[in-house]
Amino acid sequence: MGFRKIKINYIEKSLTRRMIISKCRAGIFNKANALARLHDVEVAVFINSPAGRQYLFRSPGFNSYSRKSGRSSASLKKARILKLQAKLVGVMKKLEAEKQREKVLKKRFEETLQKNNMKEIENSSLEELIAFKEKLETLRKTVNQKRMEMEASLAY
Repeated sequence: MGFRKIKINYIEKSLTRRMIISKCRAGIFNKANALARLHDVEVAVFINSPAGRQYLFRSPGFNSYSRKSGRSSASLKKARILKLQAKLVGVMKKLEAEKQREKVLKKRFEETLQKNNMKEIENSSLEELIAFKEKLETLRKTVNQKRMEMEASLAY
């Protein structure tokens, strides 16, 4: 029984892609192992799944090969460092944008408090809090009464 030729095409649905990667991973690694043994070559397969997981297969002699080619591993490290630095710059930009957004939201909140003659609940006295609670209870009763009236009018 030989290998079947598999038609390769892009899979649109993310969930389907994840499922296929998890099911086909073992087959891919088996084929890489067979290739390494049949042709006496060093093989490494690295899979970065859509879920963010990383899977690695390497033939038994690959470690000695990677040590021999120290220059390529150094260049791989340098490329990885550059990629991580770029990612760090992106995260720092997002952090700065969020800090600016926080400032704007705090300013809007303070303007709203001043506009409506309100103050933060932490700065309120006990009497003010009790009065506020009574107003909220009155509002709740009014809303419930309106809701019941609307339900009664819809029932007929």
